Amino acid sequence: MGAMTMKWWKPVVVGLSLTLASGMMQPALAGKKDPQPKAVKMPSWTELAQKQPAAYDKATPEARLSEEQLADWWKTFQDPKLDALIELSLKNNRDLQAAQARVEEARAQLGISKGEALPWLNLGGTYGRYEAPQGVNDKISDMSPYPGMINPPNRNSSVAGLGIDASWEPDFFGRLKAKKQSAAHNLAAQHAALYSTWVTLSAETALNYVSLRTLQQDLDLLERHAALEGEKADLLQTNYNAGLISGYPLEAMRTQEQNTRAELPRTRQSIQETLTRLSILTGTEPGQLNDLLEPEDLPEIDPELYHAIPANLMRQRPDIRAAEERLEAQIARTKEARAELKPRFTLDGFLGLITLGGGNLFGSGAHSFAIAPSFTFPLFHGGQLRQNVKLQDARAKEYQAQYENTVLKAAGEVQDAMTGIVQEKERKDKLTAGVDNAQGAFDLAENRFQAGLSDYQPVLDSERTLLTMKRQENRSRGQELADLIHLYKALGGGWQPLSDAEQAEISRAEGKDK
Repeated sequence: MGAMTMKWWKPVVVGLSLTLASGMMQPALAGKKDPQPKAVKMPSWTELAQKQPAAYDKATPEARLSEEQLADWWKTFQDPKLDALIELSLKNNRDLQAAQARVEEARAQLGISKGEALPWLNLGGTYGRYEAPQGVNDKISDMSPYPGMINPPNRNSSVAGLGIDASWEPDFFGRLKAKKQSAAHNLAAQHAALYSTWVTLSAETALNYVSLRTLQQDLDLLERHAALEGEKADLLQTNYNAGLISGYPLEAMRTQEQNTRAELPRTRQSIQETLTRLSILTGTEPGQLNDLLEPEDLPEIDPELYHAIPANLMRQRPDIRAAEERLEAQIARTKEARAELKPRFTLDGFLGLITLGGGNLFGSGAHSFAIAPSFTFPLFHGGQLRQNVKLQDARAKEYQAQYENTVLKAAGEVQDAMTGIVQEKERKDKLTAGVDNAQGAFDLAENRFQAGLSDYQPVLDSERTLLTMKRQENRSRGQELADLIHLYKALGGGWQPLSDAEQAEISRAEGKDK
């Protein structure tokens, strides 16, 4: 019987050895067939932006822009109300709060992934009481070849237990490590997404503020011209009543006055919509920003003074960092999928107290322990595991393309914004000169009419042209400031550099502090 006892484990050992050997060999074979995916790094977006000059951009030697200015770029406008609005938006905006919540979510997910690689311990207890049927006891007695050889158990009995269960999965093939890396890169991506929201939020707040001031200046121009046209119409009415002029100049001026006044409701509606957008951006109730209804001039600033890329720009555009970290997270998920093809080992154990038949649970004879190693090897899953590897590989390619596209877009946005500053400056200068010319033409046409040298149509045409030129010049000044804001946004401005604690957290998450 002893020889038979020694033989039963031999097939088990042989089978386990073969399984381990095949499992150990599979990573090497897989490495030859499917090389591990890696992220392909793109050149710096600032290098791409300066590598080929934009078609209609031009250098501005006197322009200077530092990283410190870029961090709080709105302060270059020297407008306290704009500073207050951006501070309010960074404090109350709901999109920013949602991004902060996603960072906390990613941090918790990383903690879960780290916990999966550690042993699990559970404290448990149990108690059971049972009564065996009489027929079972009789059957056990009948199984004995000799009467009394087998004593039937007590019909009434109990079992009790108290102890600690333990379970641990050794990560031989890197599945849990890859899962933790994926969560770490996802945390870094959410950090970057938070700062990207910060960049977008500050830019959108400033753009809407500039739009508000531009619309208010436009409304002021319309109201002043409508008032002047009304005064001229009243004067023409007096001359018409005296029989000095025909009815055409009067009716023509009344028509032009009403046409100007017809622009007022639409402009007021645009102002209200802009205020509503600012309320949403700053996280305030609609109507709380009505103190901004008092018209003010646009900030006085020369955008060309900041028409530059900071030298040795170290800050990374948050959206590019987010795209890069999402790519790294997906590559880690691909590694995790490949590790699913390998064997998984588990070590279970128990340490505690067990008693039968109502004995003393805390007595010396109740001590018990157990160790139960086990493994599983995926022999056949209908091809699901292999297809999951292909799925994750395809997603990694998708994220790689998105990352590269983000870098290219960043470089393009910088060139577009810098070109916009130069070209809008030229356009504004032309419009300013055009306003002076239109004012001179209007004065000349009115003098000729008063002298009886021409009819009233040139006065109407020149007055309409003058109003149009003034409105275009005002909008061009607003667009010039908007182009500067777009440049600040394209350069990744609007968020403070990471604190030492935040940088250390991200470095730990990415495994760079080993």
